Amino acid sequence: NVDKDQFNYEETNKFLSVRLKTYLSIYPSIYYDEYNDNYIKALSGHIFLCDGESNGKTEIGELEIWHIDGTRAYDNNLDIVDVCDSIGQEEYEYANSIYEDGYLKSDLVEMPVSNDVLVLHKIAIYPNFRGNKHGLTVTKKIIEVMGYNCGAILIRPTPLQFSLISENEEWTERMQMSNFEQDESVAKKRLTKYWLKLGLKRTHIPSIYYMGRY
Repeated sequence: NVDKDQFNYEETNKFLSVRLKTYLSIYPSIYYDEYNDNYIKALSGHIFLCDGESNGKTEIGELEIWHIDGTRAYDNNLDIVDVCDSIGQEEYEYANSIYEDGYLKSDLVEMPVSNDVLVLHKIAIYPNFRGNKHGLTVTKKIIEVMGYNCGAILIRPTPLQFSLISENEEWTERMQMSNFEQDESVAKKRLTKYWLKLGLKRTHIPSIYYMGRY
C-alpha cells in the first residue's frame, strides 16, 4: 500500500515528494492476538527532490512515521499504552507520554480532534542536500496532511549518530555520521532547538515533545 504526497518547493520548477509504504498484518483467527491488530502502523519511505520541467527526481532522504490508532483501541476497550507496551519499549514510551487511561492526557491536549497520534519517528536528509530546510519543510507538510485527523503529534529529538541505527556501519558511513557533533548533550540541544521551530511543547517524558491538534 503506497501513499504519495507532493510538496511545493520554493523554486518555481522544483518540489519535494515523499513516497511512503505500510503493511498490515492479517492473522488466522487461531493466532489472533487483540493487542497485535495493527494499532501501530509504521509508514516508511524516501524523500525526493523533483524537477517539474524534466520530470526527473533525486532521492535526498528517508523517513519513518508511526500512526498510533488510539481511537480504535479505545473503542475496543483496550488501553493503547498497554498495547504499545506489548510491542516495544519505544512504542510504550511514546504512548505513555501522551495517553492516560486509554485517552489523550487532558492537561496536554484539552479537546483533541481524535484519540489518534502521529509519531515522527525518524527523518534523515542525505549529506549533499543538507542545509536547505528540506527536513523541516517535509515535516510541516506531513503534520498538516497526515496529522490532520490526529489529536497530537509526537517527536523525540534524537541525534541519529546516537540512535540505534548508528550501529549500522554501512548506513553510518553513507550518512557521513562522523561529520556530526560527537558530544551527545550538545547534539541533543541543537536538534531540540531545531524542532522547537514547529511550536512543540514538552510532554511528561522530558525527551518527548508534542503538538496538540484541537
